[in-house]
Amino acid sequence: MAPICARPTIVPRATNPRLKATSADDVNKVVKFHMVDITNMPTPEAGHVRDLELRLTSASQITILFTFVGWGKESVERIELARKT
Repeated sequence: MAPICARPTIVPRATNPRLKATSADDVNKVVKFHMVDITNMPTPEAGHVRDLELRLTSASQITILFTFVGWGKESVERIELARKT
């Protein structure tokens, strides 16, 4: 998996982390990914996605958790997606 990370105010060009699945839980329907490597990083401290977690919460819902790291800080962005009926 290779998400494109573009935050023009922080990094002038998009970084391209490559993520590899590290675990899959069939019971809880969770797949976790961790960064393997990355391109276009201006410095090792620059912000980027380190981890990604997909949670299939129901047949019509998914939760995505992105773990961003950079400049000594870490944050998690949570995105909830639901199919319209």
